[in-house]
Amino acid sequence: MNAILCADVEKEAGSRLLDMIEMAIPGKEIKVYRTVEDLCVRLRRPANSIAIAVLLAASREELWAILSIRQLLGNIRIILVLPDHEEDTLKKGFSLRPRFVAFSDGDFTDVAAILDKMSRNLQANGKSEWNMSRVTSLSGSNGTISGGKHRGA
Repeated sequence: MNAILCADVEKEAGSRLLDMIEMAIPGKEIKVYRTVEDLCVRLRRPANSIAIAVLLAASREELWAILSIRQLLGNIRIILVLPDHEEDTLKKGFSLRPRFVAFSDGDFTDVAAILDKMSRNLQANGKSEWNMSRVTSLSGSNGTISGGKHRGA
């Protein structure tokens, strides 16, 4: 697996973001983590092959939670979606050294375009082999996995 999304896809912004990602890189495997805690569990597992992470901080509290696990993000290329345009939020967000920053009130077409370009660059450089699969969602603290195409994608 090479790309992950950390966003509550049951909420409006997370759902829109996932839709745009699915359109940008159709047929590619994307693991969805609905909470920072679930993402943290994944990042602590050995053999971390994650190349790109799209992180949606729907609130400042979620941004602080993401900041608390920054060491686990290591060399992962980050696309960060921030909850607002406030100076403090931007400073905190940029401390993660994201490759791209967007805002949750946007339409995410820019995020999709950047993700597509990043994935193409990784493939061209031989640093990534995308798994052809479906979207998989990890949700809840029990770690249950549910797979399947997201809304007919």
